[in-house]
Amino acid sequence: GDDLHPEAAARQLRLAPRWLSRPIAFLYPLTFGVSEAIAHLMAKANTNMANQCNDNANCSSWLIPFTIGTNIGISILGALWLMRITYRRNEVTIALPIEYGAVTVFDFVSGLVFFSETDYMESWAVALAAAGIGVVVLGICVTQLEALPGFGRLPLCITSRFSHERLASERGKPATPAGGVAARGASARP
Repeated sequence: GDDLHPEAAARQLRLAPRWLSRPIAFLYPLTFGVSEAIAHLMAKANTNMANQCNDNANCSSWLIPFTIGTNIGISILGALWLMRITYRRNEVTIALPIEYGAVTVFDFVSGLVFFSETDYMESWAVALAAAGIGVVVLGICVTQLEALPGFGRLPLCITSRFSHERLASERGKPATPAGGVAARGASARP
């Protein structure tokens, strides 16, 4: 068939070298999440700018709608480009928690920094939101683990394909086409 050796498949997809696979598998979704958060920030900032224009009737120039459209368009196109790269090179089960976690953290921070949302929140609500962000960051860290401290390796169904391939090579067994470890004596090819 057309089954390629993993190294040949990596060269064909122009993937990073094996030693960079873990950092890249983290950085691409993180960058995508930050890009989405910037798109959210642009949408909120442009909405606030448009509301200010309507309230004060001081934005009669064509430049304001053009700027708003350009900002949102560039942000969305950048996010779509990064989405294509991220999910082409990374498994969804690994990339999605990192991406959504990054979006959540940076949306929260941009709300505090750019829109002073703490002015409308009580101190207990800010503390609770910050604790929630801490849980999100902890969740991102857990997705990067191959083994939980004190518990051994995580089940194969929740670790990445790259972990399966490395584990298979450590055990001297071929990896199955789906990324799992083939049973003893079974061939990786049908």
